Amino acid sequence: MSFSIREKTYIRYKRLRVKSTRFTVPGSLKRAHNFLVCLPKKREHLYHVVRRLEVLTNLSEAAVFSFSCDSSLVGRFNTAQGDYRILTLDPDSLGFFSNPKGAFLRRLLALRAEVAIDLDFDHNLTNALICLESRAPLRLGGEKKGLGLPFYNLVVATARGSDRYDTILDSFLETIANLINGNAAQKG
Repeated sequence: MSFSIREKTYIRYKRLRVKSTRFTVPGSLKRAHNFLVCLPKKREHLYHVVRRLEVLTNLSEAAVFSFSCDSSLVGRFNTAQGDYRILTLDPDSLGFFSNPKGAFLRRLLALRAEVAIDLDFDHNLTNALICLESRAPLRLGGEKKGLGLPFYNLVVATARGSDRYDTILDSFLETIANLINGNAAQKG
């Protein structure tokens, strides 16, 4: 599945309007305190993320994690497992081209996210826009999305030749852990 012509035009518009921010890796990741994680839309993909919550939340010590997910998936995401916040995304929360708006946008900006991570590796413009609108200096996404700047200023290569979500997710989380620990150059 690819983006429609309208979405491609809007993506091009955003690329022209938004200026990129500077960051250092791994410095930005080591010092980051507020993480925003955009969860996948598909229920079967969310299952794989939930199984790896401990790995995800242990990426950075003393970090606060906030998760953004569709309101229909909140019941599948057990908030009793950890100390984190959930931002529910209702249809009323989105404006033109799935841009966050209103109360959702205010809650998103109040998080003061320093790192935004998109865990939906499908073509999902909503999550890309949430990462962008969060104003996080460091925004990470997977290369399978086909988006780059300004939505993500760090695109992480994921497992090649595999369409299995769990394999892609493990590769993505391993790369982020290597960036935080400063091992990216040795692994490459």
